[in-house]
Amino acid sequence: MDKTILIVIIAFLFILSSIVVIVGYYITQQTTPPATTPTPPATTPATPTLASCTGDNNWGKQTAASGGQISQKCPDGSSATATCNNGNWENVGKCPVATSFVSKPAPTKGVDPVSTFSQIIHSKEGNCLDGDGNSKVYIGGCNGGGYQNWKYSNNTITQQPSGKCLDGDGSSLYLSTCNGTPYQSWTKTGGLLKHGQSGKCVDSNGSSLYFGNCDTTNPYQQWQF
Repeated sequence: MDKTILIVIIAFLFILSSIVVIVGYYITQQTTPPATTPTPPATTPATPTLASCTGDNNWGKQTAASGGQISQKCPDGSSATATCNNGNWENVGKCPVATSFVSKPAPTKGVDPVSTFSQIIHSKEGNCLDGDGNSKVYIGGCNGGGYQNWKYSNNTITQQPSGKCLDGDGSSLYLSTCNGTPYQSWTKTGGLLKHGQSGKCVDSNGSSLYFGNCDTTNPYQQWQF
């Protein structure tokens, strides 16, 4: 065979094979789908745990879950409520402070008026003097219960259910059997409740009771009978 023809044939075959390779590569690129980045699965955020509320400066030991509500009955028949919001009390209502609870005759000079049983209400916070009937005396939301009924007579304050007297040592208050001592002697004057033995007045921040130097301008020492 002519040498020139052989060279032409070989060149033709080389070109043909090159075309086949190029066409095959092009077809492969067209049919192979592009690589995709996998989408991570959706996650649901954890639901936060909301704290409940325990106790309240106005109403003693009451509890409620977050979003819950507590209520107390007021002496005038209305109700006051408080709402728990993640461990904190909000919208805390207060009972209206009554201006008069017991009608009393005008006292004779030098003689204590004799009263009937009634609540002793803290004028500033609207809470009531309360006791467990044994020895403890405290302040809590007015509820109309018998343990919140007291009688002031002849400088003595007596609790209705227990028949015990309000007693004090000049630093704390408590209940004990009536004995007529100066530790159980009390004087009402200008809204103050003055202790006979110590000369101090009953004071309160609305959640606890204590004694303080008598001050007629201090609203936290004002009480209503």
